[in-house]
Amino acid sequence: MRKDLGALPAVFPMPVLIVAAYDDKGAVQAMNAAWGMICDMD
Repeated sequence: MRKDLGALPAVFPMPVLIVAAYDDKGAVQAMNAAWGMICDMD
């Protein structure tokens, strides 16, 4: 059964975000951003 909870100000469990990019040589560079959260209610 699905239930719409609407817009919520928090996400639980809090996500661990991985931010990644490629350097000049094409190698992947990644960073763990452990404090990701929702910034806007709209």
